[in-house]
Amino acid sequence: MEKIKLPEFHAIGITVESNWEGLHREMPLKWEHFKKRLPEIENRKTDVMMDISLYEENGFILSLFV
Repeated sequence: MEKIKLPEFHAIGITVESNWEGLHREMPLKWEHFKKRLPEIENRKTDVMMDISLYEENGFILSLFV
Protein backbone atom coordinates (compact mmCIF):
# COMPACT_ATOMS: atom_id res chain seq x y z
CA MET A 1 0.00 0.00 0.00
CA GLU A 2 1.21 3.47 -0.82
CA LYS A 3 0.25 6.51 1.22
CA ILE A 4 -0.13 9.71 -0.79
CA LYS A 5 -1.22 13.24 0.01
CA LEU A 6 -3.39 15.03 -2.54
CA PRO A 7 -4.84 18.54 -2.70
CA GLU A 8 -8.07 19.13 -0.83
CA PHE A 9 -11.27 17.90 -2.50
CA HIS A 10 -14.95 17.34 -1.71
CA ALA A 11 -16.39 13.85 -1.36
CA ILE A 12 -19.89 12.45 -0.91
CA GLY A 13 -20.12 9.05 0.67
CA ILE A 14 -21.09 6.70 3.47
CA THR A 15 -18.89 6.05 6.48
CA VAL A 16 -17.97 2.66 7.91
CA GLU A 17 -16.96 2.52 11.56
CA SER A 18 -15.74 -0.80 12.93
CA ASN A 19 -12.94 -2.66 14.60
CA TRP A 20 -10.73 -5.00 12.54
CA GLU A 21 -12.78 -8.04 13.55
CA GLY A 22 -16.09 -6.56 12.38
CA LEU A 23 -14.82 -4.86 9.25
CA HIS A 24 -15.38 -7.89 6.98
CA ARG A 25 -19.08 -7.87 7.95
CA GLU A 26 -19.67 -4.11 7.82
CA MET A 27 -17.93 -3.24 4.55
CA PRO A 28 -20.01 -5.41 2.16
CA LEU A 29 -23.24 -4.12 3.73
CA LYS A 30 -22.16 -0.49 3.42
CA TRP A 31 -20.96 -0.96 -0.16
CA GLU A 32 -24.37 -2.32 -1.17
CA HIS A 33 -26.13 0.56 0.58
CA PHE A 34 -23.79 3.04 -1.12
CA LYS A 35 -24.32 1.55 -4.60
CA LYS A 36 -28.11 1.69 -4.20
CA ARG A 37 -27.91 5.41 -3.39
CA LEU A 38 -25.59 6.41 -6.27
CA PRO A 39 -28.47 7.90 -8.32
CA GLU A 40 -28.89 10.54 -5.58
CA ILE A 41 -25.49 12.04 -6.43
CA GLU A 42 -25.98 14.68 -9.11
CA ASN A 43 -23.37 15.48 -11.75
CA ARG A 44 -21.10 12.48 -11.16
CA LYS A 45 -18.01 12.87 -13.32
CA THR A 46 -17.10 9.16 -13.53
CA ASP A 47 -18.32 5.74 -12.39
CA VAL A 48 -15.24 5.31 -10.20
CA MET A 49 -15.88 4.42 -6.56
CA MET A 50 -13.28 4.11 -3.82
CA ASP A 51 -12.75 3.43 -0.16
CA ILE A 52 -10.81 6.11 1.69
CA SER A 53 -9.49 5.17 5.12
CA LEU A 54 -9.82 8.28 7.24
CA TYR A 55 -8.68 7.09 10.63
CA GLU A 56 -7.21 4.05 12.36
CA GLU A 57 -6.26 3.78 16.00
CA ASN A 58 -5.96 0.76 18.26
CA GLY A 59 -7.77 -1.47 15.76
CA PHE A 60 -10.69 0.92 15.21
CA ILE A 61 -11.18 2.01 11.59
CA LEU A 62 -13.17 4.83 10.04
CA SER A 63 -13.51 4.62 6.24
CA LEU A 64 -15.49 6.55 3.67
CA PHE A 65 -16.94 5.06 0.50
CA VAL A 66 -17.02 7.65 -2.27
